[in-house]
Amino acid sequence: MQHRAATLAASTFRCSRRAMSASALRLAPAGVRAPPPPPSGDAPGVREYLYFVDVHGQLFLDDTVPKNIATCFKDKRFLDFFFSRLRANPPSNPLFAAGFEYVSPCGKEMNYVRAADAPIVFHDLDSQGLLWFAGSKTHPFDPSQIFVSRGNGYFYHPLPAGSPLPTPTRLAALDTPLGLIKSSAVLSHLASGADMESGTVTLHGRSYKINFIE
Repeated sequence: MQHRAATLAASTFRCSRRAMSASALRLAPAGVRAPPPPPSGDAPGVREYLYFVDVHGQLFLDDTVPKNIATCFKDKRFLDFFFSRLRANPPSNPLFAAGFEYVSPCGKEMNYVRAADAPIVFHDLDSQGLLWFAGSKTHPFDPSQIFVSRGNGYFYHPLPAGSPLPTPTRLAALDTPLGLIKSSAVLSHLASGADMESGTVTLHGRSYKINFIE
């Protein structure tokens, strides 16, 4: 099933229902159903779908049960396409109040997204100093721009310059749009050098100040 889904997902370059989610729905395991079009109030003829991003950066149809590695979208080209179009959903849209603070428009499709934390999750940090997100997108890592939440201990990093995405609502006091750094990447590359008492992180023999988020 996963092989067939991956094959179908490779065609996700057309702005259509088939490109974005129909193939995944046809091959979805038991317990996954298509969400009904939500009442967002968009123009007639616009098709609307709901998605969810977890703290690992995995993308799902919102009502997928269970949500795990087997049921998330995996095609890297599709993920790059989807996340490259992601932006803020206007608060005036009724779905915003339901937690769908982001939208990835595609022609006559509006793909609304809610996130467990941040909508962009950096899932790896490589030896070249690049943060990876979406499917195969990268962004230079700046160790002086590490943000850590005092509330949950999550690590964040600013998004690429000019990003149309806002900082998650609970971090709205910040002017800098942030992406979440996946916990496995933190454990592999940052945790050993992080000292929360002194508020610093040491990388390659150099210490950097941590920017704490209240």
